[in-house]
Parts: sequence; structure tokens; C-alpha cells
Amino acid sequence: MPTYLFKCEGCNGMRPFLTHEIPAGDADSKMPVTKYCPTCRTTTNWVRTVEERREVSDRRRGDRRDL
Repeated sequence: MPTYLFKCEGCNGMRPFLTHEIPAGDADSKMPVTKYCPTCRTTTNWVRTVEERREVSDRRRGDRRDL
């Protein structure tokens, strides 16, 4: 099932949300989504984040021989 990764603005904790848990259009915009945070134990704003890509080469490509 597709998910979006969101970051809590209160505690900076990250949590995935399923696509059907987010109102349509809110996940694609930069606007925060108000959801309950189990860490903060309050309703806070959540902002969609983008996972960073690895800076190192992929191990599956077999680039180790070039070292």
C-alpha cells in the first residue's frame, strides 16, 4: 500500500501515513497536515518529507571491484 513519509513539527519524529489517511491534495502540497502525534501526545502539524538518497554507490551494482 502506498505511503507518504511525514515529519512532526513538534518533536521532529518521522512517521509514514497511508495515502487514504491524508485528505486528497494535501499530500502533494507543501501545506502541513494536522494529525495526532503519539510521541508528543497532542495534535500537531505534520509536513511531508522526501527521503534522502544515498551518496554512496549501490551495493547491488558490483562497484566494489573498482576500489
